[in-house]
Amino acid sequence: MFSLPSISVNSLTLSATTKSGASNTTRKLYIWNYTTHAWVTIAQDTVGTTESTTSATVSTNLSNYINNGSVTMGVQQYSSATMSVNFVQLKRQ
Repeated sequence: MFSLPSISVNSLTLSATTKSGASNTTRKLYIWNYTTHAWVTIAQDTVGTTESTTSATVSTNLSNYINNGSVTMGVQQYSSATMSVNFVQLKRQ
């Protein structure tokens, strides 16, 4: 969970740097929608055993994703292999 100062937000860019214990593993980046109370997939790609970064920007219906200055995001891989997360970042514009 990230906390934002109480200022105007035009977009949110979420990034995660990860690697998998297996090749060709699906990785997804999610943001929590406080209005529908559900995770929303905002990025999907393939990750392998070498560290890589995925990013996605949300710029519409931002009020659905910010609750009292908080933004909740998640990163998940679809494999039984171990996932290493090195870095997670939220940028606001």
